[in-house]
Amino acid sequence: MWSEDAGETWSEPTPLEFGSVDPYVVLMRNGVLACSYGRPGSCIAFSTDGGRTCSRHRVITPEPGYNYNAIREVGPGRLLYIHDSPVLTCLYIDVEAVE
Repeated sequence: MWSEDAGETWSEPTPLEFGSVDPYVVLMRNGVLACSYGRPGSCIAFSTDGGRTCSRHRVITPEPGYNYNAIREVGPGRLLYIHDSPVLTCLYIDVEAVE
């Protein structure tokens, strides 16, 4: 959903074009919007236009499972990505804002 008036009113919801489990969104300090999601696999997508498009999808693991995940920005341009397929795993992802 989108708001043009600081959250007073909202547009109709637009479904995500990807993933089906536990989307987790972080607006990074460098302006990149990161979205982790699961099923199929454990994945992440990036947007440089405020989430209007997410064209940079990456598969972290194609392994099937619950594929729950979470992300946090732990430093400038650095995400901590945690997922549970096939076992609980943590990794860092360095993200550079590219136009």
